[in-house]
Formats: sequence, structure tokens, C-alpha cells
Amino acid sequence: MILGPGGAGKSELAVAISRRTGLPVVHLDHVFWRPGWKPAPPEESARDMVAAVAGERWILDGNFLDLAFLRWIWRYPRHDRPSVLQLLAGLDAQVDVGRLRTCADVRRFMEAL
Repeated sequence: MILGPGGAGKSELAVAISRRTGLPVVHLDHVFWRPGWKPAPPEESARDMVAAVAGERWILDGNFLDLAFLRWIWRYPRHDRPSVLQLLAGLDAQVDVGRLRTCADVRRFMEAL
């Protein structure tokens, strides 16, 4: 899952990873938005999301700009980060988690694929 603000390069990174790994890319903009940036009906988004992640492995690219997500971002450092770090620490060793904060981090990650 690649999350970040608009213009951060999420789609570019997702496509580059896909080229190296062969994994399919799921662009969340295509799931949650329709032409003219009109929101997709919730039942369609839910159906499309389930279909998009039905495979065993995939790359998600996008952002969730709804009130719940904005609230999560605001509260994250103090309230949610410890829980997220605990969750990540408890993941199976086969799950690869990367935190890419800089262009150099992204470059090293891509070189290692």
C-alpha cells in the first residue's frame, strides 16, 4: 500500500514497483472517483475495491480524503502510531513493511527489488 498526499509520486512509485515485481497496481482514484472527479457511489466503490484486492498480492496506490481519514492523520502521532507500530511488529515475517521518507529511501528500495 502506497499512501501519501497528492503529487507525492505514489502512482509513479507503484508503476515502477509493478514493473519490477509483476504485481498488479490498484489505483484508488479509479475505485473511488468517476470522470470529472465525481465520487463513485459507495456501493460501487465497495464492490470495485473487493474485486481489486481479490488476488493474493497487489499494490494499492492512492489516498483516502474523507473525514475519518483526516481525523486519523490528525490523531496519528499521539493516539494511533503506537498501535500501528505494534501491529507492524506483530506481522508475519513474510510481510515486508517499508517506510520510505526520502527520495534516497525510495531509490534504495527500488534498487533492492
